[in-house]
Amino acid sequence: WTGGTHVAMHTMIAYPQHVLSCVLLGPVGALPDNRSVEHGLSVQRLLLDKSLEDYTYSWLLSGVSWDYTLEHYDRIEQIVRDRLVADQGRLDKERVFKWMRALRYPSYTEGELDGITTPTLIAVQGFDRWPSLAMARRLNGLIPSSELAVIHGAGAMVLVEAPEKFMTV
Repeated sequence: WTGGTHVAMHTMIAYPQHVLSCVLLGPVGALPDNRSVEHGLSVQRLLLDKSLEDYTYSWLLSGVSWDYTLEHYDRIEQIVRDRLVADQGRLDKERVFKWMRALRYPSYTEGELDGITTPTLIAVQGFDRWPSLAMARRLNGLIPSSELAVIHGAGAMVLVEAPEKFMTV
């Protein structure tokens, strides 16, 4: 998931003999034009500066489908409450944004991605939110050994929303 993409990529690049296969779920990667990503960061910054609760709702709701939101809003509220308790007094906003910005600009090159031979499944939600379908398609085009699976009817948090849909890919 998101940041885990970077760890998986570096492992496949540096230690291909240790990775038999890889699944990237909702991978994050740079696009040729990252202006929309930068705008999204600005919005997230405004929300986080306003309140941790608003930011947490935004983060969570961006990863699930509207149908899931409508049917399971009580579950979303519980996840937000749990996250707020876990983050209480521990959140460093500058560190969060440093991490978020780093995720938008991968530390691997297109040439390194072209050299990946590990069979890689790139799974992404069927609607274009963060992480974006465009990012997944671009990574699929850069990794010769990859296959793209678009999961319709669930968001990037498919493991929370509809794990059975993930298990079918």
